[in-house]
Amino acid sequence: MDKCIASVYICILLVVCRWHSEYNLIELGVTQRNLLVAYFRAAATMFEPEKSKERLAWAKTATLLDAIASNFDKDRASRGKRSEFVTEFQSSYMSQGYVGSDR
Repeated sequence: MDKCIASVYICILLVVCRWHSEYNLIELGVTQRNLLVAYFRAAATMFEPEKSKERLAWAKTATLLDAIASNFDKDRASRGKRSEFVTEFQSSYMSQGYVGSDR
């Protein structure tokens, strides 16, 4: 393997592991392996070097969705708990200006 490519993979690994640790995703049932698999799935479809941010965003989104689904399944979340989650998410999302803006 080319040393340049290997160094890119090491950087990716460091970014992913740091993000995993910062947000304590292990508590949500997400392993670093889950996150890396999500990243490399994204890389299989968006392999251009200039798409690195999109690959990382895809991997993070897929990982967060897995964490949410896993926790709802694990807790056998009631309809009320799911509704509460959606309300809290929407409130957070709107407070950041993403809803109703001209983006």
